Amino acid sequence: MPSRLSPGLLETTLSPLLTALATPSSSHEAPSGLLLYLSPILRQRVKYLSSPSSPWMKHLSQDAKLYESIEQLVSSGTLEVHPLSGVVELDWTDNIAIVYNRVDIETCNAFVRLGTLDHLTVKLLWTVDDPDSSSSDWKIDAVFTPAFQDTTHFPSSLDAAESAFTASQPSQPSAANDEDADDDYWALYDATPNSHTPAAAATPAAAKSPAPGTPLKQALRPSDAVATAMSSAERAYFDMYEDVQPALDSHDPGEAEHVQAAGIASTLGPAAPPGVSAEAAVYLRPAAPSGSSDSSLVNVDIVHPRPESASSSRGSETVEKLEAVAQRDEDTDFAVRQHISRTVRGLYQLARGVKMTPEEFARLVQGEMELLALQEE
Repeated sequence: MPSRLSPGLLETTLSPLLTALATPSSSHEAPSGLLLYLSPILRQRVKYLSSPSSPWMKHLSQDAKLYESIEQLVSSGTLEVHPLSGVVELDWTDNIAIVYNRVDIETCNAFVRLGTLDHLTVKLLWTVDDPDSSSSDWKIDAVFTPAFQDTTHFPSSLDAAESAFTASQPSQPSAANDEDADDDYWALYDATPNSHTPAAAATPAAAKSPAPGTPLKQALRPSDAVATAMSSAERAYFDMYEDVQPALDSHDPGEAEHVQAAGIASTLGPAAPPGVSAEAAVYLRPAAPSGSSDSSLVNVDIVHPRPESASSSRGSETVEKLEAVAQRDEDTDFAVRQHISRTVRGLYQLARGVKMTPEEFARLVQGEMELLALQEE
């Protein structure tokens, strides 16, 4: 939290600035000892925007009349350095007005109005963990004349500024209300009997699917908590599924009863003997005679896929390995050729750097090649 500006703290913070303003200097840059008393933003602006045509004092604020006002104070002798102490001496307890303004949760300003210096106003910024000074303190953020900004409406105490900022903020819901909302949410699951997870209690799809021919209303009994919790619209929605045939169920009891009642014989041949599955019954049915007029029965030889043999698998793996080796050798050969080409070009550039002619370079390379040929023989 920012500290209150005492007279001693004011003198420590503002004396370097006033002394630098009153001291004539041929340099357009701010004194190095003053930079640590400036806020990080003002420090960067003064440090990098100062030039021979725009001295550092002009960058203390956006007030166009500031530089002229400082020159008038210096020329009139109001702002001058004491010959013995070497600093600008002021009575820091008299004719000085201090007001505070909390801008947001991270920004707090103080405005110091110096009555003895023609009401020159210094804006201070509470800086936390200054990267250059590694401290938290009030830093000079701007200097301007009274006509540039009116600061008389700000409170004169730090506590009043904090209270005004708190009162201006919209009311936030308390943490207790948040906890109550969470309790109400989880209480919905506690009211569901025989359930431990929200998915098992709150999701109707999580219940077991009814068997074919079993109405959904019977599967979801009214005594269940889920059925109790469903509204009339939800009941009407799930009632539509009573007459829906499951996509993965090949046996439709309703269709079988309808066919049996109509006396329609199955076109798939006679029924399978007891104890024989439907898949095996397909192979037990006799094939249709060659001259049969029944176009619904067609004798088709079905070629089923068969697994590859171990020998064919090993042969395929061998071919893949040989292809991989050939590809790797090809890549290696290409990389070696590229490396040799780049090396020769680099050597040629090196030779050209020492004024060697292309003919001399070619003779040198040819001599090395002949020497290598002799060594191999």
